[in-house]
Amino acid sequence: MEQDESSRVDVDAEIEQAWAEFEASLSTRIAALEDGRSILVQTLGEEPDGAALPYVQLMSFAEGTARRCEVSSDDLLAPATRTGTRGAALYEELGFQAPSPDPEDDAPNWFLHADAEDHEALAHVVVQVLREAFEVLHPLLLAGMPAAPSGAEAPDSALARWAPEPVDLEVAHPVACEDELADLVQRTLQMVTGEPVERDQDGDWPYPLERGTAWVRLLKGEPTIRVFAVVVHGIRSRRAATREVAILNRDAVSLRYISDGNVLVIELDVNAGPFVPGHLVDGLARFSQAAAQQPMDFAARTGGRVW
Repeated sequence: MEQDESSRVDVDAEIEQAWAEFEASLSTRIAALEDGRSILVQTLGEEPDGAALPYVQLMSFAEGTARRCEVSSDDLLAPATRTGTRGAALYEELGFQAPSPDPEDDAPNWFLHADAEDHEALAHVVVQVLREAFEVLHPLLLAGMPAAPSGAEAPDSALARWAPEPVDLEVAHPVACEDELADLVQRTLQMVTGEPVERDQDGDWPYPLERGTAWVRLLKGEPTIRVFAVVVHGIRSRRAATREVAILNRDAVSLRYISDGNVLVIELDVNAGPFVPGHLVDGLARFSQAAAQQPMDFAARTGGRVW
């Protein structure tokens, strides 16, 4: 992996395209939804004890002529994932009705009803909730949304024209050689990104971040997958960088921050003996969150620049 300015891609444009394709695919699924069936979309992560991860749920009713959309209320979420007054204001603006204070009403979530023919507008509302209330950076940080029913017309997009070979996220896969692990890692990356992913000349797979690109590498001679990215460059004060890196590593869980010359690198290692695809997906979600949150402050304190 080489940091070549000419090889950089417009990550913001890629993210917007990914959301547009996600919205189109979701619209198709909402339109084809049958009574008694539902669509659940939630954020990735380990579900907290006694609480849910933020989610949106869609259901069909009235013999398929209407849809109900529910958004998880703060009462069901852990404190760290509650959307508070900011979320409530957005939900009201989008037309949701507030959760009922009466537990006997069986309406603990924000909800709205829409005609089935308004599936495009409803998909747009869901995407607004995911991006603005849940603050999800990219659709690959979501779980759920099953494949479109048979006979449903798929949207004309790269995501719809190409489907990754599925891999069970929870199964532990013993791997006998690097080629087997490489195949599983590539299939996992393709499943979460929704597009073909190829290794570069150094044997690394690219992974899109909010700013810049991370790389996924198999370490030689050990069952370990390393995710890494240069998130700050042009650091002017190495003394300040050393101090800030020590602070970041003190508070980091599973991540490593490395000051290498005039750049800041983030690393994350995932054990692959055996390989559990879900562990890589969760690690990528944590990595993406750290890469979105930490570089700006670090750059300001060290005189560096972010991508």
